[in-house]
Amino acid sequence: MVKDAGANRRQAARRGGVAVIMAALALAPLGVVACGGRGGGDGAGAGRDGDASGDAVAPPDAVVDIVADRAGGGVVEAAAQADGAPDGGDGAGAGGSAGDGPDGAPAPDGSSDGAADPTLKLVTFNIRYANAGDGANAWPLRRDLVFGVLRAQAPDSAGLQEALFVQVQDLAAALPEYQRIGVGRDDGATAGEFSAILYRAARFDVAASGTFWFSDTPDVPGSSSWGNASIRICTWGRFVERATRRAYYHFNVHLDNVSEPANEKSVQLLMRRIAERPVATDPFVVTGDFNSDESQPAVRYMTGAAPLAGMPNPIPLRDTFRALHPVATDVLTFHDFMGGTAGAKIDFIFMGPGESALGAEIDHTEVGGRFPSDHYPVAARVAMTAWQ
Repeated sequence: MVKDAGANRRQAARRGGVAVIMAALALAPLGVVACGGRGGGDGAGAGRDGDASGDAVAPPDAVVDIVADRAGGGVVEAAAQADGAPDGGDGAGAGGSAGDGPDGAPAPDGSSDGAADPTLKLVTFNIRYANAGDGANAWPLRRDLVFGVLRAQAPDSAGLQEALFVQVQDLAAALPEYQRIGVGRDDGATAGEFSAILYRAARFDVAASGTFWFSDTPDVPGSSSWGNASIRICTWGRFVERATRRAYYHFNVHLDNVSEPANEKSVQLLMRRIAERPVATDPFVVTGDFNSDESQPAVRYMTGAAPLAGMPNPIPLRDTFRALHPVATDVLTFHDFMGGTAGAKIDFIFMGPGESALGAEIDHTEVGGRFPSDHYPVAARVAMTAWQ
């Protein structure tokens, strides 16, 4: 099925009317979400993808250190030493260092002490690529709102979508407590959009990380197949808690906004890679802009509700938001800078079958009529049962 990306979702956003919003960057507690009223949209969950031109990418000031991963495929970034300081993934990290605080100590912003609290705070956030044509919504005019959302949510790790190199550089300068992993989708280095993962360096080291492409040749940077309108990738990392050596995998994706069949093949590849992760006993989470809503086959496959190509998902996942808000209808996440809540949810934080959601929300931050992005960020706190 081919989706009319912008039109359907803009129409869904307009139906939402005016959102119930927060007037400042302080966010509602997790577990509280505006629900009720009419909603659900028309099921056409295709999102507008940033078709970023090369002109928007700042010239690289560092070369990404990458090697071919013969075991897992794709691009693997330089891994940290087992007991040393994190290397920042691909070397263009979002500032900070492991020396920012004592192992396992609570961060000044109130993030959890890992030794005492086996939970993770997670965010998925399509930050909209830096496009000068966005006018009043151009990146320089809203980047402080993006920084503010991430500071307020204070995730342990955050999956971003559509971030260009210039944007990850800005994030590095503004959020020194985070480092990042990820590469540009066009060349496996700095060109094109990143599906970067930010992680809290005072709490976690990176044991391994990499990127693969949703294509017939997933190990080849820049490859695309299956009718994708754009190159599509997954960036992943294995994060090890410094105080306890507990670990988890975080997979972060941005799927296609035009081809649902491409998304169906993409989620099958994603779940194969998850099932084949080298440390199979480690729990995992998946974040991303799936550009498919809850009624469509790609997302239904993720939750085990429907097979694809006659095969079920080998590890059915749970949507953290639906675990706590199973009947919510005003769940719009792509709003095209117009706000609103009525419509479909296409941005997800999935957890493994053994984990539990303690809180989940769609963050409707708006300041002075301006939104941080054309997507609402989604946040969750997850109890990592495997750590207990």
